[in-house]
Amino acid sequence: MACMSAAVYLLIMMSFIMLVPAYASMEDHIQPGAAAPGDIIIGATVPNHEAVEKRSNFSPQIQPCVKFHGRGLPNTLSLINAIETMNKSPILSDVGITLGYRIYDDCSDISTALRATVEFTRQDDCGGGTNYSSFYQPVMVVVGSTFSEMSIAIARQLTIRMIPQISYSSSAVILSDKSRFPAFMRTIPNDMYQTAGMVRLLNDYGWSWVAMITTDGDYGRSALDNFATQATEKGICVAFKEIIPNNLNSEDTWSAIRRVARTILKNHKVKVIVSFTKATHMLYLYKELRSELQRTGQPLESMRRIWVASDSWSESNYVHGNLTLEDIGHVVGFNFKHGSLSSFNQYLSRLGDTGHDNKGYNYFLEELKTQLNASGDAREAELLSKAIEIIRKYTYADTILSIEMAVSAIAQAVAVICRSRDCKAPGAVQPWEVLRALLMQPFGHNGKKYKFDDKGDINLGYDLSLWRTEKGIIHNQDVVAMYHINNNSLTYTDHNTTKQLLDLKKIVSKCSNSCVPGEIKKTADGQHTCCYECINCTENYFSNDTDMDQCLSCDSKTEWSPEGSSKCITKTLQCFSWQDSFAVVLLTLAALGILLVLLVSALFLQQRNTPIVRAAGGPLCQVILFSLVGSFISAILFVGKPNIFQCKARQVLFGLSYTLCVSCILEKSLKILFAFRGNPGLQGHLQRLYQPYVIIGVCVGLQVATCSCWLVLKSPFKNVIILPTTLLEECHEGSYVAYGLMLGYIAVLAFVCFVCAFKGRKLPQKYNDARFITFSMLLYLISWVLFIPVYVTTSGVYVPAIEMVVILISNYGILSCHFFPKCYVILFRKEQNTKSAFKENVYAYCRKSPESLSVYDTSLKQQKSIDQPYIISSPPLSLPATEPQMSGEVANYHPTKENGGKERQQIRFGPEKVRLIPKPVTDDSGPQIALEYQWLEKVMVTEEIDGAVNLTWSSHHASMKRSPEFEVSITALLLMLRDQAHSVATVKHVMEKVRDVVAYLNPGQVPVITADQPIYALAKQVQWEWPEQYGEDKYLVMFGGLHIEMAALRSLGSLLYNSGWTGALVEAGVASSGTAESFLTAASVTRTRQMYQVTACSLFKLLKTAFNDSCADRTDDTLSFEEWCDIRKEQSPQFQLWHMVLSMELVIQEP
Repeated sequence: MACMSAAVYLLIMMSFIMLVPAYASMEDHIQPGAAAPGDIIIGATVPNHEAVEKRSNFSPQIQPCVKFHGRGLPNTLSLINAIETMNKSPILSDVGITLGYRIYDDCSDISTALRATVEFTRQDDCGGGTNYSSFYQPVMVVVGSTFSEMSIAIARQLTIRMIPQISYSSSAVILSDKSRFPAFMRTIPNDMYQTAGMVRLLNDYGWSWVAMITTDGDYGRSALDNFATQATEKGICVAFKEIIPNNLNSEDTWSAIRRVARTILKNHKVKVIVSFTKATHMLYLYKELRSELQRTGQPLESMRRIWVASDSWSESNYVHGNLTLEDIGHVVGFNFKHGSLSSFNQYLSRLGDTGHDNKGYNYFLEELKTQLNASGDAREAELLSKAIEIIRKYTYADTILSIEMAVSAIAQAVAVICRSRDCKAPGAVQPWEVLRALLMQPFGHNGKKYKFDDKGDINLGYDLSLWRTEKGIIHNQDVVAMYHINNNSLTYTDHNTTKQLLDLKKIVSKCSNSCVPGEIKKTADGQHTCCYECINCTENYFSNDTDMDQCLSCDSKTEWSPEGSSKCITKTLQCFSWQDSFAVVLLTLAALGILLVLLVSALFLQQRNTPIVRAAGGPLCQVILFSLVGSFISAILFVGKPNIFQCKARQVLFGLSYTLCVSCILEKSLKILFAFRGNPGLQGHLQRLYQPYVIIGVCVGLQVATCSCWLVLKSPFKNVIILPTTLLEECHEGSYVAYGLMLGYIAVLAFVCFVCAFKGRKLPQKYNDARFITFSMLLYLISWVLFIPVYVTTSGVYVPAIEMVVILISNYGILSCHFFPKCYVILFRKEQNTKSAFKENVYAYCRKSPESLSVYDTSLKQQKSIDQPYIISSPPLSLPATEPQMSGEVANYHPTKENGGKERQQIRFGPEKVRLIPKPVTDDSGPQIALEYQWLEKVMVTEEIDGAVNLTWSSHHASMKRSPEFEVSITALLLMLRDQAHSVATVKHVMEKVRDVVAYLNPGQVPVITADQPIYALAKQVQWEWPEQYGEDKYLVMFGGLHIEMAALRSLGSLLYNSGWTGALVEAGVASSGTAESFLTAASVTRTRQMYQVTACSLFKLLKTAFNDSCADRTDDTLSFEEWCDIRKEQSPQFQLWHMVLSMELVIQEP
């Protein structure tokens, strides 16, 4: 049997040798590298060479293939084995047909692949008139090519004849476009899914800063575009992209490899590199990386990266060269689904036993053996064994499965066609029929069913392998995970290498460090989105994951978050709660206030018949205290979690209760004011109009109407205010207009109380509450005026506390001012809480007025009937302002004698005494102006006198000894009142008493009184109102000495205005400018008087000097000083002015 097989093989080889010259003689045809006859011929292209020779001329000759590597030989043998297997299967044996094949070497060159495609589409009879069908069978379907660039070129040609093409490893996305490649199919997924799986891997492992290198061509560029797009969607940035030319014989390719190596080493942060290059390109790239490190003196560890390998080299055993995984790092490969190698391994075993295929020839295998037999003396068996070993080394389970699936699909499609016709006849089967059967009919392989989708693809997913080293050998086919296309997910196997894959997550490949939760990425303009800085999320925003692009917003109604937060915090519900320390203090004060009100009410109820309680208002006190209880209760309603009832009740209760309180106080103020300050003529009308309870009812009724409208139209309600970190429950007032009207109405009542109380503040002390009402209402108004801006500008949980504080202040103000003083009298001054003490207080008020009237300098001019002058002196005494008649005690006075018979007269004004002191009477001494000129003369001669000399005006007059005959007017100084006068009645009463005293002391004399300006004005009103008793012909009222002097000084100042007098004072250094100006208005009487004395001395000295100079010029001495002055006044107006000034100054100085 073996001999027969050898004979058959020899016959086929001889036929092949005979055919070689025929194919070689035809320049436009190439020969297949392996072929076998059959009823249905399958064409195929496999890259067994790395390149073709460079073209040396422009003739269209076939370029020889170079760099035979044999790595495509397993694909060739796998295709042959699958065809032979299907020929033996019942699928084809039942229909009585067999499959043949013609396999070409495309030499990794598109032009060579296109020449093979020409062979697939030939329809001639090879010349010589030979029958085409008997010599050259047409190709019904093509398997291949390995690379997408080749498959794209081949598919364009095959589409012309609609010859179906099935690729086992061409994964470019463009080939799924049925509008351009309707006859193309493949048993693998397209690269869109592969790049999606890579992006999923990178995203799961947190590798966001990666690089990508590809081989130039449709496969590499398509993968690059898809990967970049999908990576960007997942936030993965491609640090750099490098494309390596496809042709290894080009110098550009080697330059690109060197550039890529330098770029990789320069980008230290790029720890992950995705590679869609060919296996040979990766081999040379690794070599260049090592060479670059050696040139720069860097360790080999610097080239360590995580290499994410595409299906084009993920299972290549030679790409690492003589480098180890310690040098290159980690390789994670994406492979097509693996299948069983049992059938192919059996085929290789048979091939090793027989040394050749059973039915066809395989030039590729022979070339491999020739390459292995470099010495030329190796035996056939030895060469075959080495060849089988190399084939096993480059055998990849995923590629074998894809090829077997392609052949199974073809066989089953042909079987479907041939069941209804004789497929052995020439032209019985057309390629487009096979294409339709392939796309329409499912097929089975190894017990599983498959079907091409509408894009001609079979999407089985991917197996992920992690390269590992064991005993110095790199294993690259360990499946550690699987990528599922349908749900874009990764599942991990239980392989012992899987843990190493998961450990790769510890390797960081990022442009910037990860942003922790609470931070987001901020990318600068012009930079990669992966190169960023981390910034905190702002308030009310958060990020709950690492490397988030934007912060998430919290629900502002219920949540919040601080700056840099990783989660939202639920807002706490707040209110002015009972547990708040401030609320506890205010509640304590409110409770204390209620307790005090009840105690005061009980005390006043017990003492209801006493004068102090009756004077305080009697039953109205209980009403006021009741209203204060309501006001204190309303303050308590401001504390706690608000509800509808509480919101509506608290403001209304306060408004009504406090209105009732203020209304009662207003009625009380009006009663006191009418009783003591009313016009007697209007008393009857006031008594008829004064109805206490009607006044209180009207005042409270208006407030009730206001509150009722408020509650009906727009009542307060519970409201929740959304604050930055909390939710604040509060009562909204509903209508702030109504709220303002309520408070404003109370304020108006309080202001009226304040005005009325202020007018009656000087009434009897024990009966008068005006001072306390004034203070309490003023306290209320001030507190509520301050409340308005604070309430408007304040927000938060303590807003209710503000109004609560103001209410408590108002309540305690009334309680303290109205009731505590009376409680003090009731409890500790019981002697003052009697009717007799009260009457005495009222009587005392009737004897004195709250204002003072000073009656002084009353000159009693000596009349004919007087025998002896008197000076009347008296301690202060009080006279009732409301009584126009003199009391009985004042009318009863009698003369007495004391001190050895010297006569004194004693007048009794109540308990006080008035003493009359006799004084000597002198004759009139003449004009007082002579005394002033004596002082001026003395000033002139002081420089010639030795010793101490009194130069001042007061010293001069003090040194003067008056003659005992000097007549002195009888002057009485009666300090009638301790307090200030303030009414016409008081002044009239005083004038009446003075008149009586003068009539008694000096009958027939016109009374003379002096007073300051306010009292003078009131006295003049008395004269004008009652001219019969106090007319100006019967009574002399004049200013006091001080006011007369002030008026005279101001008149003199008006005369000296703009005269240069103040400038002279300043130049002389006597006074400053401001002080000199103040002399014109007599701002200070004493200083102005002194300055006029200095001026008088100066003017007199100047006059005397001028007079003496004038006398020296004259021969006669008959002209006196006075005559000379008269002449000069007529000659010079200026002299007349200053002489008049001197005269006025001396007149003013008269004592």
